[in-house]
Amino acid sequence: MMPHLLYHDRDADLARRLSPLDEDLVSDLELPRLLAAMAGGDPLVADVCRALLLSPLQTAAEIRYRQAVLRDCLAHPAVLEELDALAARALAAERAVYPGFLSTPESRLNHAVHVLEEFLPALEQLRTVVDRQRHAFVSEGLHALAARVESELDDDFFQQAEISVRSLAGSSGVLLSARLGKGNRGVEYRLRAPGSPREGVLERLRLARPSGIVYRLPENDEDGALALAALRNRGVTLASEALSQAVEHIHEFFRLLRAELAFYRGCIQLHERVSARGMLTCWPEPVDGPEPVLSCRGLYDVCLALTTELPIVGNDVDAGRRPLLVVTGANGGGKSTFLRSVGVAQLMMQCGMVVPAQAFRAQVRTGVFSHFRREEDAATDSGKLDQELRRMNALVDAVRPDGLLLCNESFASTNDREGSEIARQIVEPLVEAGVAVVLVTHLFDLAHAWFAAGGNDTLFLRAESRPDGERTFRIVLGPPEATSHGQDLYRQVFGSP
Repeated sequence: MMPHLLYHDRDADLARRLSPLDEDLVSDLELPRLLAAMAGGDPLVADVCRALLLSPLQTAAEIRYRQAVLRDCLAHPAVLEELDALAARALAAERAVYPGFLSTPESRLNHAVHVLEEFLPALEQLRTVVDRQRHAFVSEGLHALAARVESELDDDFFQQAEISVRSLAGSSGVLLSARLGKGNRGVEYRLRAPGSPREGVLERLRLARPSGIVYRLPENDEDGALALAALRNRGVTLASEALSQAVEHIHEFFRLLRAELAFYRGCIQLHERVSARGMLTCWPEPVDGPEPVLSCRGLYDVCLALTTELPIVGNDVDAGRRPLLVVTGANGGGKSTFLRSVGVAQLMMQCGMVVPAQAFRAQVRTGVFSHFRREEDAATDSGKLDQELRRMNALVDAVRPDGLLLCNESFASTNDREGSEIARQIVEPLVEAGVAVVLVTHLFDLAHAWFAAGGNDTLFLRAESRPDGERTFRIVLGPPEATSHGQDLYRQVFGSP
């Protein structure tokens, strides 16, 4: 029995290590701000949410499965907290059991018995909570968990578990069965359940008329005592291994339950933070299939919204089936913020979360990658352009068809003509291979050449700027402009006439 609240058919793998590309994506999209808001100071929530954000779900069905569980958790947050607290207490009780040296089968058996004694009340509480709340659940994930708890943690399970614990904890011997094999050697050793520990005194003292052949070891038979000790260790080993496996399974259930609930706790904390700011969120619509899809209304950068009290401007974009978005315009107009909002929303959607927008619909991507402008690394011998090309080479090796690449001022470290040619020779083959690209650029030669070609696979957007130089921070439809906005720079330096 496992929780399966993140995936309907498998456990969550939360031990994923960050690759250099993951680290770039986390930095470029400013995900630490988002993770801090989700975690609220809880390192478990931060680690789980980071791992899941960087492991996007690959089908719309998987996304909807997780969305449904999140809906239940948002509707019943007290149940979420109760289950998390229960799992935390169970794991803390296990850690409180002194393990000893665990050097002998008997010491391992005793430790497993004591841990199981701590786990059984927690399992009973789990069944009580689930029985009380199961009719309030709507999602497939929580309904399936409730059904597994009801099926596997029934009255017969607890009765048999208590009998086993009492017999193993109070027994001074073991009951083994075996048969004779070749050369009269014992084979097929099996541990048998001992008699009831509640037998009366007469039954325990009744030594006459045994049901089988009885051999009593003479007191001075040292070799026989060693042989019997070996047999007893064999039986205790069988018992300790079986009980240790049961304890490990229960431990893993509670550990995964806490980890999977940590994701939903993070989602609830983020939802509360965003709602307190008066910002809207929506349930995104994931789309399977090879056709590129991206449409949004009121999309904003949630990481920016979490760190400023200023009004946040949302953007409306409908890319249709165009795989390439080219964003141009003046500095400080919101291009990079828009680019981050697209990447963060895509990750949040494919993580099963709500999205910072009034509406969001997008193709399910095989992965999200970023190539943002960097300052030159003085610790290396190569120049800035060479460093950019090395990072892009790693991205090209990793990205797959139906992936999403976010580029922010890529190849601006060289002149306009050379940077445009490099970008063109990289972006066009990627788009032809089925990779969607959102490109923020000041390379006019590049953007103008694509616009002049008049292809139907590119959407041209521009950061809006009013005639007096005021930035609206809105991204609107518009062709690239042959200007560096020098008048804006003049106003900043000398002021308006």
